[in-house]
Amino acid sequence: MVQMDRPGEALQMFYNFVRNSSPTDYNVPLWKSIDNLDRKPLKPEYFVAPATMVSRADADRIYSLPGLTFDYTFDQWSGYLQAGKGNKLFYWFLESQNADPSTPVILWLNGGPGCSSLIGMFTENGPFRVNPDQRTLWENVYS
Repeated sequence: MVQMDRPGEALQMFYNFVRNSSPTDYNVPLWKSIDNLDRKPLKPEYFVAPATMVSRADADRIYSLPGLTFDYTFDQWSGYLQAGKGNKLFYWFLESQNADPSTPVILWLNGGPGCSSLIGMFTENGPFRVNPDQRTLWENVYS
């Protein structure tokens, strides 16, 4: 039986079993035993393509919202902003639905500490309203 608090020895036992080694080899460190492995290239079906670099804006962009009952025509982004060591602020930025580029940007904050500003977005001035089922959103035509 393998003890749960000795993972190194457990891995060594498994390795020796797979390699058909004798039990006297249990004292040989695993890293010394692995040097003798037959290394082969990774099969194409297991190859993982290298990650592509994505800009911060592309990473935070929202492409779809679950429960949305209308087609929106504006872009939106959501994510976290660094607000000091170990602190982050959540943001949800919605592009103006007005085509005029001089439309001002509004920062809407509600309440005090611990009160989410999403309440204002979904009940006061945002483009979405929550349906009575509390699972879907409808359009605020006055936003």
